[in-house]
Amino acid sequence: GEVPFPAIVVTLFFESILINTNFSTFKGTDKFFLFKLKRNKKLSFAFPFFLFLVTYNLGLAQVNISVTNTFVTTSWDGWNGTNPTGFTRTGANYVGTTAMTTGGLYSIAVNGLGYQPSGTSPATSMTTTGTFQNTTGSTQTSVTIEYHAFNIVNRTSRTPGWSVTSSLGSVSSLNWTYNSASSNISPDIKTITLTGLNITNNSTFTVTWASDRGAGSGSSPLIGLRNISVKFNVTACTSPTALSFLTQPSNVLQNATMSPAVQVAAVCADNTIASGYTGTLTLTVNATGCGYLAQTVSFVNGIGTFNSIVFTRSPQSNLSFTATSSGLTSATSTSFNVNAPAGAPTVSTIIENNFDATQTWGYSVGSAISVGSGGSAGVDVVGIVTEAGTGVLRKSFSVNNTSGERGSKNTVTFDNVIGLSTYSSIDFTFNVFSFGSGSGPGNDSGEDFSLDVSTDNGATWTSVLIQYGFNNRIFPLSASPITSLSLSSITSSSSPDTKSAFLLTLTGVSQFRFRFTAQNNRSEENWAIDNPKLTGTTYGVGVPFNLPIVDLGSDFQFCFGNSAQLSSTVTSVLNPTTYSWTPSIWLNNVNIPNPTITGLTTSQIYSLSITDADNCIASDQVLVSVLNSPSIIFLSPP
Repeated sequence: GEVPFPAIVVTLFFESILINTNFSTFKGTDKFFLFKLKRNKKLSFAFPFFLFLVTYNLGLAQVNISVTNTFVTTSWDGWNGTNPTGFTRTGANYVGTTAMTTGGLYSIAVNGLGYQPSGTSPATSMTTTGTFQNTTGSTQTSVTIEYHAFNIVNRTSRTPGWSVTSSLGSVSSLNWTYNSASSNISPDIKTITLTGLNITNNSTFTVTWASDRGAGSGSSPLIGLRNISVKFNVTACTSPTALSFLTQPSNVLQNATMSPAVQVAAVCADNTIASGYTGTLTLTVNATGCGYLAQTVSFVNGIGTFNSIVFTRSPQSNLSFTATSSGLTSATSTSFNVNAPAGAPTVSTIIENNFDATQTWGYSVGSAISVGSGGSAGVDVVGIVTEAGTGVLRKSFSVNNTSGERGSKNTVTFDNVIGLSTYSSIDFTFNVFSFGSGSGPGNDSGEDFSLDVSTDNGATWTSVLIQYGFNNRIFPLSASPITSLSLSSITSSSSPDTKSAFLLTLTGVSQFRFRFTAQNNRSEENWAIDNPKLTGTTYGVGVPFNLPIVDLGSDFQFCFGNSAQLSSTVTSVLNPTTYSWTPSIWLNNVNIPNPTITGLTTSQIYSLSITDADNCIASDQVLVSVLNSPSIIFLSPP
């Protein structure tokens, strides 16, 4: 027979022609469906019945449960053929609002969902399914499900009931057996509480009610279903024992704020949140992470929120956070990465002097101090000369006194440079070397070179380098290796060391100047400096500030009984930087960039680990081998 059917729109494709149909009834046989078209024409489509499934009156979305310990109820009152939000149904069709013997579904006042079974399809059975979503913001472990079942029109020939199933597991205690004495005023209230669940935030679960004609013969009663209620059960948590990450960290670009904000909760043993808990919470990054300062926030409703997480160095991978709070078990997050932005830092020359064509960094020569006694009354000589094809600034003496007799010491001071605070970091580079005129000897013991720097226009000076004279010490001008200097220690060098290129990296300074002091007593003994230069680096938005790099150079050897100096080159650091050499044996100082080895008798691997102001760590190692002193063997009697 013909049954009412709600209007729907079906879109059909036939020979590439789109036909929109709108029908209010359908006539079915076991073999095909007949559709009535808008154009008052009839078009028959034969479909195998088992392949054509009609779904109708779909509910929208789901029932959101955003609070705990409070029932969320769907009454079904006044539904009038349109499913409540979150519910779908199959089987019997909607009939009306007045109880009749016609099989189907009813919306009788204050009686929720009424079902009148019959022997005529599709009223022989029905189901309704509710979909419920956890939107509390946390995982739920316990849920209570409750509903009202009752008789609307009593007929005792058959005994239909409600059979209930759920995606959460068995809920058979919710099944209802027909009770003729029940009513919407005095319903049978069916309830169940499930525990030990793991309903994560934003996940869903379903509960399905099903019925049919029931056992017996003759007419079936009209039964009702009403006030379907669901709540999450949370035991009040007043004494938390541990921390738990509610929102895990996510990958983030350098200098960008991590989003969403990381959230950590104080929880009890059952993982419920202690909403009344107060106190502070600290978030630190694991040992390999850097460019992030530990943050401390206060709990609000038992939850600590970190909404200003920024990393200033990249790239970094497999980092994690540790959350700590006094008296609570700490928690460790899942891993995340800090990705490098696509930009490049801006590097610019601020000032330099190569003593050739480019001489923008001015200097002044001090008054010489006489050293020693006797000998010729020579004068101090400071000036630009050409050495090895390049202009250099030389400190010399006008005559060749006898060794150990009168010489001179003088200081050359370079101009103060201001406006440096606009740069993220400043690199001061220069070369120093010792040479003899013609075939003459180099600098002797006591004839030293030192270099000092100032970041307050000369109010205070810090010594960063000493080159000691040695008997006829000569070493050439060289661009590599580059040796890093530090404001926290003095780097010293003596024969046979030949390092000539030096680097001092500065951060957080607004001005800079330097000076060098040199001593000699012969024109054949010359200290010289070349290429003093200030380079500024700016890390703007979207520019990577890479992790530090340590380079100890190639493995090297020296002769037994001599001393040797370890040399380190450190780049991409934020000063101040700390140094730690291991092992400490035979080293004069383990906390400077370039310690001296004395007394080493066998080969040794030395390692250097540095930590900069961003807590970024880098390391390298070098093998130092000791050679036996040469022996004299007489091939014939002397």
